[in-house]
Amino acid sequence: GGHNYPHPLRRRQQLNNTITVCQGSTVLYTNTSTGTNASTNYNWNFQGGNPNNSNQVGPHNITYNNPGNYTTTLNLGNGVTSQVNVSVVANNLNPSLTLTSNAAAGYSTSTMNGMTIFRRCGYNTGNFAFSDPTIASHPAGTTYTLVWGDATPNGTSAPPISHAYSSQGYYNLTYQVTLPGGCVFTQNYLVYVGNSAPTISLSGSGASSCLPNPYTFQVGTQGPVPPGTVFQVIYNDGTPTTILNGLNPNPQTINHVFSQTSCGVNTTIQNQTYNNSFSIQVLASNACSPQGTFAAIGPIAAGGSVNAVVSTNPNTNVICVNQPITFNDASNHGTNVSNGGCDSLFGRYWTISPNSGFTTSGTLGSSNGYLPSLPNGYD
Repeated sequence: GGHNYPHPLRRRQQLNNTITVCQGSTVLYTNTSTGTNASTNYNWNFQGGNPNNSNQVGPHNITYNNPGNYTTTLNLGNGVTSQVNVSVVANNLNPSLTLTSNAAAGYSTSTMNGMTIFRRCGYNTGNFAFSDPTIASHPAGTTYTLVWGDATPNGTSAPPISHAYSSQGYYNLTYQVTLPGGCVFTQNYLVYVGNSAPTISLSGSGASSCLPNPYTFQVGTQGPVPPGTVFQVIYNDGTPTTILNGLNPNPQTINHVFSQTSCGVNTTIQNQTYNNSFSIQVLASNACSPQGTFAAIGPIAAGGSVNAVVSTNPNTNVICVNQPITFNDASNHGTNVSNGGCDSLFGRYWTISPNSGFTTSGTLGSSNGYLPSLPNGYD
């Protein structure tokens, strides 16, 4: 008794018994047939799907990896079949926005860090007109969402579409295309309204530095800074680049301790190479100045300071009258650095206080500031 009425329930949008999914999507088929019992035979056929058939009641998750038009059927063995048509859309729609505004009015398109940037340079505001060259291939029923990134209501019209930005700065623009079957394609862009990066002013505390003392420099700008301008402070001593997200004409003072001496390091400034030296470079950039404006200090010779250390033999602070004691120089000699090379020469000058009541057999050295010609010598 009774008839079986198969009905596979699809968990995807269905239009006229046809469902549309994206390539690589999975469809859940659930049996909702009536009049079935324990002896009912289930014959599923998932054309174009993976897996492509089953004799189990389900539910079944079927993945469609190739675009095309397919048919899914459920037959319960009594000559009654339920059918669903499946349209699989390839993931190569690739919607995209292009800028259609007048380049003569400061509008242009650029790429920075792999991101497409729509920009207007030299102005405080911008009215951007966008189009999508792929729109003719979008099926009927496609919907559009443009998130402008400036806290204004989203755009929901199909391109061509325009939007006005009322102030300078960066804006994150998201373009989302949704096909009738639920496939969603999203593209992200940047919009920039502003001026070119300003000229940088940069000055330092000299052409040399002694570790571990900090090297002091001042960085500022000659004029106002457009919003979104980034300043990179670049060192070539192995220190990571410092990012400054804003500067003003009043110079900012920065203290930097070089991580090592500059011995063996070559610095190139404006196509000229300097041996055994460091440099400090500052680069200001934004979407209107992707190459940036540039300033540098250098060459800077960074040497290692001398650390005076004395050892005694015997190692004591108390000795007897007429008992000899030997004082040895155990100093950290540091490093002298110049364009011509590096060495460890340093001057030694001993003083004994008070300056009477003792005799010496060594050399006290001179305080005239000259360096000896040998590492273990005295001036």
